[in-house]
Amino acid sequence: MSFNKLLLSLFIALSLFCINSKAGNPYKNFEAKYSFEFSSMTVAKGVLCGKMLDNNTYGVSFKGATTHFISFFYSLKEIIKGSVNLGNNKKDIFYESIEKRPKKTKIIYAKFLDNKTADVTITKNHNKKTYLLKSKNGLFSPLSLYLFFMSNKIEMNKTYIRDVVVTKHLYKVAITILKKTTINLDKLGRKKGKRDALEVELRFYKVEKNGSVAKYKKVKKVVAWISTKPPFIPIFIKSWNFIGFFSARLTDLKVVN
Repeated sequence: MSFNKLLLSLFIALSLFCINSKAGNPYKNFEAKYSFEFSSMTVAKGVLCGKMLDNNTYGVSFKGATTHFISFFYSLKEIIKGSVNLGNNKKDIFYESIEKRPKKTKIIYAKFLDNKTADVTITKNHNKKTYLLKSKNGLFSPLSLYLFFMSNKIEMNKTYIRDVVVTKHLYKVAITILKKTTINLDKLGRKKGKRDALEVELRFYKVEKNGSVAKYKKVKKVVAWISTKPPFIPIFIKSWNFIGFFSARLTDLKVVN
């Protein structure tokens, strides 16, 4: 699984960060730092930020890059942004992903026309193509998935499926709520690293042009642990594929009320 796909997993996990919140304003301003690891070696670092942009708009941004050492072999910078209108319709406004490599830049920009339609523009260097995506089930950006969970009662061991816009293809994301648990973020297993979390499993399916659905084979399994305390962000993510496993670990968090 490539670094940018793990970032996608992180954002989809972020979509669940409010599902346990029933009191107060869940839309916190925060800055969270993450370490991305492959087989216990740090390969990238990133910063995730959430902010109320105005009374009705919430935005999230992520900036990540491979470490200096890894960049000698594989260099990548990733920027992801998105915002949601929190009015009565709770509609996505936009989702943007910028992937930068030494000789290649890929930009994906999705503008949501309504809750079921989105214009997606993909720019590779100077070549630009536009696609119109539709879903009768409703379209979500990775950011806005959590809006569903905020307005519906969540059941343990139940699977929820949503159509997500991340590229020119639609992806169905199956989210299974597994259990409440405790996870230790400290690599030495010290008590200070213990956090209460909700454990969820994510599965990805690609929707083909003819409407058929196929499992995304590059990712075998993704499990995320979401904090049960504000701002309810992912604190650990683990993804398995055919060459090993990747993980994303929360290393620092600052919250502004």
